[in-house]
Amino acid sequence: STCTIQHKVVDITKPRDPHILKLSGGTTALPVMELLEANDQGDACSGKTKALKESMVLMDFIEDHFHDTAPPVRRQDPYERAVENLMVATIEPSFVASGYRLVLNQDPDKKKSLVQKYLEEHKKINDFLLEYGTNASDNNKTPWLFDRFGWAEAV
Repeated sequence: STCTIQHKVVDITKPRDPHILKLSGGTTALPVMELLEANDQGDACSGKTKALKESMVLMDFIEDHFHDTAPPVRRQDPYERAVENLMVATIEPSFVASGYRLVLNQDPDKKKSLVQKYLEEHKKINDFLLEYGTNASDNNKTPWLFDRFGWAEAV
């Protein structure tokens, strides 16, 4: 049988739909992925549902789940993988937080400073790419940390 994949946009400035709250365990965490469990006949489309939340958890799940049908997003070279992890660990939390603060801001007087903070986070990414990116001194620069879209860019 064929299962469908549904994608729903959630406006983070409005209260969560009760179904989304149930999937997220009552939190406002996004994204949330609802998975269908297989029934006794092995039909993955008609069983119970279970849920996962948080971007990094979902990325790990997708990478692990599709490891035999799709090329990996994570770098396979240990050093390159460590650099990806370093970028995510040092930049992702503050980058995401500054973006949320900007989007959720309701005070026009704070907008300028929030935009400035968000731009500072972009500069941190640029500085990281210049320091660690393999294309930093190359005339054939790519927008990626290494030679292709990878884990760091997905995060």
